[in-house]
Amino acid sequence: MNKIVIVLGVVAIAAGLAGCQPNPEEVCSHIDGVFAKDPEAAKYKKFDKANCVSNGEMKKELGVYRTYAKCVKETSTVVAVNECAKVMDAALK
Repeated sequence: MNKIVIVLGVVAIAAGLAGCQPNPEEVCSHIDGVFAKDPEAAKYKKFDKANCVSNGEMKKELGVYRTYAKCVKETSTVVAVNECAKVMDAALK
C-alpha cells in the first residue's frame, strides 16, 4: 500500500511539473501581441505565429524551451523577444 502511495505521489509531482511549462501557442500569442503593440516591430520581418508554434514544439523536445518561454512571457518589446531568442540559440550550441 505504501509503495502505491509513493508511486502516485511521484506521478502527481511529475505531471504538475510538466504542466507548469507554457505551451508554444501561449508564448507565440504573447509574441504576436508584442509585435502588434511595439512600434519598433516594423524594423523586423513579419511575425509568423504558425512557424513560431512549430519551432516551439521542436525546442520543447530539445529541452531548452522552458527558459525561453519564461523569458518571452516577461517581455514587452520586440528587442527583448529577440534577446530571449539569442539566449536560447546559444543554449542549443
